[in-house]
Amino acid sequence: MARTSKTWITLKRYLSNSNVHGLRYIVEDGLHWTERLFWLVTCALCWWGCITMINNSLDAFLNRSVAFTIESTYLNWQTKLPSLSVCMRTVPKSLITANSLHSKKFGSKINPYAWRWLFSGITKKSSKQVTNEFTKLTSDDIVSLFTESVVNCTELLTECYWKSIKFDCCEEFHPLQTVGGTCYAINSAQTKSGDTLKNKFTMNRKTGLGYLHVGLTTIALSEQSVNIQVFVHDNLEIPTALTHGDREIYTKFGKVVSIYYNLQETINDDGLRSIPMERRRCRLSDETDNVLYYKRYSSDGCVIELQMENMLTRCGCVSHLFPHTPRMPVCNYTGLQCIHNQNAFAINEEVSKHRCIPDCESAVIKIFQNPQAIAEFSRFKISQGIHLELLELPSYRFRRYVVRSLLDLAVAVGSTVSLFMGAGILSIVEIPYWLLLRHAQ
Repeated sequence: MARTSKTWITLKRYLSNSNVHGLRYIVEDGLHWTERLFWLVTCALCWWGCITMINNSLDAFLNRSVAFTIESTYLNWQTKLPSLSVCMRTVPKSLITANSLHSKKFGSKINPYAWRWLFSGITKKSSKQVTNEFTKLTSDDIVSLFTESVVNCTELLTECYWKSIKFDCCEEFHPLQTVGGTCYAINSAQTKSGDTLKNKFTMNRKTGLGYLHVGLTTIALSEQSVNIQVFVHDNLEIPTALTHGDREIYTKFGKVVSIYYNLQETINDDGLRSIPMERRRCRLSDETDNVLYYKRYSSDGCVIELQMENMLTRCGCVSHLFPHTPRMPVCNYTGLQCIHNQNAFAINEEVSKHRCIPDCESAVIKIFQNPQAIAEFSRFKISQGIHLELLELPSYRFRRYVVRSLLDLAVAVGSTVSLFMGAGILSIVEIPYWLLLRHAQ
């Protein structure tokens, strides 16, 4: 009983001296019980309101801390040329080269068209003799045959011009590894030269619109067939027919295909880095933790790496067409059959959405294409190929910014506590002081 009385005296002393508004009236001597009840109910309502507002502030901080806005201060903007990627399809020249290299090494003869799997990754049913020849190949043999047989940059591109100024195509078009093998991409952040392209191929209000001319050889475009796929995409993206089919350019023999595009960029405030990825729901390109191959993060690259992991799990190897990493062995012919039969390219959509969150810096690109005869355009200096031109310089862009930082949360909580309870940091310090230190005295 004495102990209970001592505890009550300590608690009463704290309530009487606390600077939290209203508490002292609950225990103050000489007040009628109705007054005490009034102050108890009033304090309880204030505490309930305080907790509710703090919960709302915390929920907004955790789930709505990032927002978008539109910027229109365009006078000093620098607009980058999007990436243009040229990817090879299977061509007779490559099939003949692969067959010739195989014959020299193994002394056997095979129909050149039986080598389509080397460039598509799809193993189709063949005769027992041909299948036996293919199963003799090691993974190193397959990589070597593919590398030596595939058409290189100089065999694809003839002349290139930026604003009518000629430049060496293969000095700017660099190899980019995709799910279909090697493409040649200009102005891509994912190639080895990505860091050196920051100041090239840019446009602003002073320089005006820019246009790119890319000449294509007869190996790329012939009267019989179109042997390439061409994509216009963001500088961070990895082109594939599945994900960028709406931005594939349809080239034609003997013509220059005119491609016009609009572009809206997305920029990010510096404070975005302080917000965890799961809360901002996007990933910056230099956040490369757990990225296996590509220089910068992109959702496309992430999906490709998921496909590689899936192939490794199901078949113990990865297709030679995919990017090569030391920790993932390349398949031989039997491994490629396994990938084809088990559809190991496919990945779980839910896993993809969870692991491969969108890029923070992606741009929205819309293209309009129109194949025209050469004679109609006097400024064209190429006989066949691609003309890529921006329709108009952007007048607006998207900006992702931090609405509620940790400092904003602290200010919101402090203001709420002060508004409803009249309390502050010192009010928290008073609790151990009155209940422990003064109690001991």
